[in-house]
Amino acid sequence: MFIFHIGNIYFIIVIIYAIYGLYKLNSSAMSIIHLSNRMNDEVWRQYVKGLVKAEMARKGVKYDQLVNKLRAIGLETNRSNLVTKINRGNFSAKLLVQIFKALGSEKINLE
Repeated sequence: MFIFHIGNIYFIIVIIYAIYGLYKLNSSAMSIIHLSNRMNDEVWRQYVKGLVKAEMARKGVKYDQLVNKLRAIGLETNRSNLVTKINRGNFSAKLLVQIFKALGSEKINLE
């Protein structure tokens, strides 16, 4: 379960990957049983994508605004390219830090 705090609103995203063998839904207790301490690539991509989108929402920044903020710190990109990278959730740590820096975030909350 990933919890993103955005102002006074909490977004709770529960990802169940029974197909991948990471989580199993226990129908009797309706709870999630963690079957592995390892997350596969798709889960990591979703996690990173969620971090960026949650921070954008928390700061009230849209993609066009983020592109302008990234250009202001020296990263030449366009909206289409940025949307694709973020939605894919598979980009460099450098870009992740640049995004958070452009958003004016001092910390990356991994909770």
